[in-house]
Amino acid sequence: MKQFIQQCRDSKERLEIFDRVYALSKAQRSPYHYMKMWFLDNYANYSEKPEFDEKGFVIVKTKAQMEEEKREATKADATLENTVPETNEDDSAVNEVAAGSPKVNAIESATKAA
Repeated sequence: MKQFIQQCRDSKERLEIFDRVYALSKAQRSPYHYMKMWFLDNYANYSEKPEFDEKGFVIVKTKAQMEEEKREATKADATLENTVPETNEDDSAVNEVAAGSPKVNAIESATKAA
């Protein structure tokens, strides 16, 4: 955990907070679990592929930030799924060729007969 924090911007301040939380963990029933939960809440992208800022520091994302990014991505995906693509000239050429195919003609004939 400390090695990851050392790669982050403001690592000195972050390590001081880590040490304070570590001291608090000693009063808990399971100090390791307490520290792990704190760490994963504050460094949620720990197990993800690292992203770096312009100075080479690891970009830190909290659990709340990761959840917000996921919600935004889901919203964007839903928006893309609900949009109807516009047809362009290339599409109309494909439709004209398809309209003359025997399979399409048979379907059109069956539809007209019904």
